[in-house]
Amino acid sequence: RGTSLDDFRGYRHVKVFREPTTEVREFGGKKVGFVLLPYLHPEEIVRRMKERLGEEVSREQAYEMARALWREWIAERAKGLDADRRILYGHFWVEGVQVAADAYEVVPGEFTFTRDMFPPSVDLAVFGHIHRHQTVWDKVVYTGAPERIDWGEREEAKGFLALDAANASWEFVELPARPMVKVAVTVAMGEDPTAKILAALPDDPKDNLVRLEVTLPEALRPKVEQHRIDERLRGAFHYDVKWLVQRKDLRVAEEFTMDPMRLLRGYVDANYREHPRRAAIETEGEQILKDVIA
Repeated sequence: RGTSLDDFRGYRHVKVFREPTTEVREFGGKKVGFVLLPYLHPEEIVRRMKERLGEEVSREQAYEMARALWREWIAERAKGLDADRRILYGHFWVEGVQVAADAYEVVPGEFTFTRDMFPPSVDLAVFGHIHRHQTVWDKVVYTGAPERIDWGEREEAKGFLALDAANASWEFVELPARPMVKVAVTVAMGEDPTAKILAALPDDPKDNLVRLEVTLPEALRPKVEQHRIDERLRGAFHYDVKWLVQRKDLRVAEEFTMDPMRLLRGYVDANYREHPRRAAIETEGEQILKDVIA
């Protein structure tokens, strides 16, 4: 379940920032200056640049202007901090980052931070937004998601960063992650498809992410007792099933999914394909889902 940042306002040790700003705190006898860059949706960045110019601009033009303004703002604010260390916090896509194979966290037309937006005066940049823990250009580190979300993260270590602000250093602390189980079943003529599928599934899928791929002849597809498979997987955190149905010399995929992003895109495609704001509807829907799922 997604959590609104407003839920954290009741804690005295938590401060929520909604606009770019700076903050200076003391750690271990050293002053540490923080440059804080909360997430802005791509559409919001374009809107702000249009308001600043007082005219219509393309997304590409708005992004270039935003990069130039932020490049200057970050450099000036970081340089002006009375601090021994300077750390930048952000929640954006950074040029050169690697994403998971499924990459559902990517918003179409994503705004990207470029390397020249991190001035030499910044000792460390800690970013969120991408699920994979990684470093970019040595100075930028992504915390990564503390739990596995999609199948591209199946083999990735998950955890959090323990930050030593006084020395602008960090340590990755690994956490036990949700199991992701991929099951492939091939059913031949003469076999009981339901029994074979159930035998291949984990006995206790509780809290697991399960992906089931079943290859079987077309004649056996109606004989599958879907309710028994659903019952076995009921305790899973999430599951999806792909049916690879063999029709004579062809193999056709009949897919069932519970992935919210893919369901949203299918819904928009089916109901708003010719709508003039189709892309904006899909983008806004994806952002709402990301806020809920994050």
